[in-house]
Amino acid sequence: MNFLPPQPIYKRFFYSFLSGILLLLSGLGVGILYAKKVAGERVSALEAEVAQKRKQLNQAIQLKKNEEKIYESQQPAMDYEKTIQKVEASQQRWKEAAYQVHQMIPRGTDLFRLQGIGNQLEGWAYFSSIPEATKFLQELVEKKPDLYQEAWIECVGDRCMNEVYEKNANQVLVHFRLDLKREKGVEESSENQSRSGDGSPESS
Repeated sequence: MNFLPPQPIYKRFFYSFLSGILLLLSGLGVGILYAKKVAGERVSALEAEVAQKRKQLNQAIQLKKNEEKIYESQQPAMDYEKTIQKVEASQQRWKEAAYQVHQMIPRGTDLFRLQGIGNQLEGWAYFSSIPEATKFLQELVEKKPDLYQEAWIECVGDRCMNEVYEKNANQVLVHFRLDLKREKGVEESSENQSRSGDGSPESS
């Protein structure tokens, strides 16, 4: 029989309690170390991603600068090409306008001069009458509204010419003008450029 007095409860479970605390602290330490490791790996991954994004951004900026340099170096050539295209388009309209005048002018009319100045086409011709000339100009504008904007008679008679031209019997000399309709995106032709043509209309 044990006649010793019973040990207090705190002494009886002291070592067990101490072991539990040590085990808990050990687990907590391991958890903290693991969490720091995971956090470190995550931070490293984020830093690598940021570095990659920064590299891509720098490459994009450099590429943009290179494109701007190329554009600046080629800008004069591009401007010249655009100017040539506009001039060619303008010349094509001159050709079409002159062609339509020759095609639609009344039979028997002597068209001896046709030239372009600025955005206008002007001609000199011997018509059978002034009403015939007026009708011809009206038909040009009505049938080709995309080409001609306005037409009118500048003057009638010998005073329309500064130079001597052989007169046609029973015909009247008419100096007329045609305003060409400007195409969108095509600038007005230079005043120094002109296109002229001589000849009589084709017989139909």
